[in-house]
Amino acid sequence: MTSASPEEVGCLIGGPARAAEVALARLLDVDLIRVSGDGLMTARDRPGFGAMTPLQLHVLNDVRAGGRHLHEVVGDAAESPLATELHARLIERGLLRGEGDRTKAGREAVTLAEPSARHDRVVAVAFHGLRGRVGVFSVARLFGLTPEIVRTLPEHHRDA
Repeated sequence: MTSASPEEVGCLIGGPARAAEVALARLLDVDLIRVSGDGLMTARDRPGFGAMTPLQLHVLNDVRAGGRHLHEVVGDAAESPLATELHARLIERGLLRGEGDRTKAGREAVTLAEPSARHDRVVAVAFHGLRGRVGVFSVARLFGLTPEIVRTLPEHHRDA
């Protein structure tokens, strides 16, 4: 079976916008980004912690530029060349066909990652998005985000 990173799983399930949400989720997870009650984002410096992927670095730099809200940062990352490259790599690896049709290998990669979604909040974002739910729990709440903030994100209809 082929394994995939959380961002790749997000892209396989919900396209580049979901991958962007996953990149943001990882940065929230390690407390490199904070979100105010109105959705305004700020970056923090934490020695020993940093962006681990190009898409995460894009999100972190966008937030560091200042005065950005959640939906703006996710939207910019989703439309960035880095998100396009991630999508193209999934096609090259034989996990996607065209606009988002998962191949057998892509479906296997998603299946392999699925158990992690129950105990890893970043992987939960890959599967359900920040607007989604894991059982009775709001994924956004796992990150301390309010429903009002995540409602500003566009809805994604391309799911597992």
